[in-house]
Amino acid sequence: MAKTSSSQEVASSQQVFSNRTSIHEKKGDDDDNKVVHHDYAFSSLKDIENGTKDNRAFIIENLSREETKCTPISNGQASSVPEDKITIPNQQKQSMVLFAKIFSFVAILATVLAVTMTEIRSRQPTSRSPRTDASSSSNDSDSPSFTDVVIVGAGWAGLKAAQTLLAAGKTVLVLEAQDHVGGRARSDNAFLKGSPTELGCEWLYTGETDMSAYLLEEMGYDFFPTYELHGLNESSIFYSSTTRDKGSGEIVTVTKVLNDTEKMSYNDKIINGYTSYLKNTSQLFYNRTTSTGEDQDESFADALADYELQQEDYFNEEDKEILDLFESELEIEFAGEDETLSVKELGYYAGEYYEGGMRYTSVAGGGFGNIAHEFAKSFWSSIQLNAVVEEVNHEQDSVVTVSYKDKNGILRKAYGRTALVTVSVGVLKAGTIKFTPSLSKEKQDVIDAMGFGDLNKCIMVWDDPLDMVWPKDDLWFSLAAPGEQPYGKWTSFFNPSRYKGTPMLIGWVSGEDAIAIERQSNEEIMSDVMKSLKIMFPTISRPSKYIITRWNSVDHVRGAYAYSHVGRNMTADTAILGEKVNHLWFAGEATNTEGWHATTIGAWDTGKSVALDILTFLELEKKLISHSS
Repeated sequence: MAKTSSSQEVASSQQVFSNRTSIHEKKGDDDDNKVVHHDYAFSSLKDIENGTKDNRAFIIENLSREETKCTPISNGQASSVPEDKITIPNQQKQSMVLFAKIFSFVAILATVLAVTMTEIRSRQPTSRSPRTDASSSSNDSDSPSFTDVVIVGAGWAGLKAAQTLLAAGKTVLVLEAQDHVGGRARSDNAFLKGSPTELGCEWLYTGETDMSAYLLEEMGYDFFPTYELHGLNESSIFYSSTTRDKGSGEIVTVTKVLNDTEKMSYNDKIINGYTSYLKNTSQLFYNRTTSTGEDQDESFADALADYELQQEDYFNEEDKEILDLFESELEIEFAGEDETLSVKELGYYAGEYYEGGMRYTSVAGGGFGNIAHEFAKSFWSSIQLNAVVEEVNHEQDSVVTVSYKDKNGILRKAYGRTALVTVSVGVLKAGTIKFTPSLSKEKQDVIDAMGFGDLNKCIMVWDDPLDMVWPKDDLWFSLAAPGEQPYGKWTSFFNPSRYKGTPMLIGWVSGEDAIAIERQSNEEIMSDVMKSLKIMFPTISRPSKYIITRWNSVDHVRGAYAYSHVGRNMTADTAILGEKVNHLWFAGEATNTEGWHATTIGAWDTGKSVALDILTFLELEKKLISHSS
């Protein structure tokens, strides 16, 4: 890892983080390539798609029964899922489909040939060697690829989709703009000896989730330690205030640590009451609209102001500071500003009513980014890294063309019978990927309006065990302090020292504060962080080294994760964002309609679900073609 001029500091952001990112995905045989272009065939598909449960069940059954091995895309071929024969009795319709099939196939062949010749004429000679390890990719071939599915993005949604499709015998090309898989799951294995450091997501929801069952049982990560959901009872709470010294007359800072009795009192008096108020308000507004059809809603900030007004006669200044601290913890949880966070987020968010546990992944042998890397090993030949997608052209019914620049900056094209886009909402908002034709106004409006927050970390390590002047076994340290103080943004610190075997603290910041620190220098950030730490631990020394993440500045991520924006219906928005357009599909945490947005569970589930839908679609299309000839 590169270091700054100071031997103690590890550079971040554009200096390091842009090169080492992360927080918290299709192909066929000869028959498959014979796609139908005529409107008759696709109107038939739409008729069948209205009742695809039987077809999807057939696909799932064969996925488990056949245990088909993934096939590398180097030869462009893959085995097919076994199919039942069906009969189309109308001979006239069969003739129409056959004619359309031949016409479309010839047109596609001519198009691909023309593009290939153009690229060959314009391409400068380059020298490439095949992939020899998992850190690079072997899909930098000189000829355009034609596969069942082209997946844009190798985060958890893209990876799970690719695995599912390949297991069914489909050919897949995954295009990932960054130099690693996992997306916002990114492990740094050089920062701390013997243990990964998570720049992005760190915790895994367990319980009855498909992702946790696979990672813990199938992949053998059941050694991850269990983790209690973060609450004030699990935190050391520090209350800081200023007062005038009676002797000198100077303004001094006074800090006290709340004892267990005081924490329980605050929980009963303040936190439980406010939480109940938020839940009641969330349920009051959930799925309720005004007379004009607009969603009734309230922001967290307005809810807080209303609640404080209700309790005005009962709350003192310290009570209000503790309540503000809790509000800032909610902002970190949802990665947004309380002015833009909808109180209905509590109704959408699965974790609020979640009865399962959590596991901490950032231990020796683990790391969320490392897990993603390990997960993708079996289909590395289907992944191309450093492939920056510039355009997704879906104007033809029979083929989707994805234009991208490879690691050498050469413009290339990949062709798929379908395509799946799994990039973050931040990337979609930035408009760096052109869609031809443009996405519908309804889908674009959702992209523009959906909340997508920022969340950053200041990860600090002390080399000397004697530098640990904080309680080793307390997992969180929270600072209640007047917000106008310059260090007010750094109020929440995670203490993973017990897992790491060395003194380590991680400061968290979210929302507008997270975006603001990305414009600061490392030294300015560390100055603010150390002010907060010294309020809690006066004798603490400067860390031996640190990393500061800047997720909003990572071009191919541009933030943390989605949240429910005040005035929007998140359930409706996630459904619209996930709707397919012709042969173009969408997946990712922000398309999860089951309350798992903002989580790796949400990304995994949508990747798998959409992959199964694509398999159903491709099998229906294949049956229509094969039985018409």
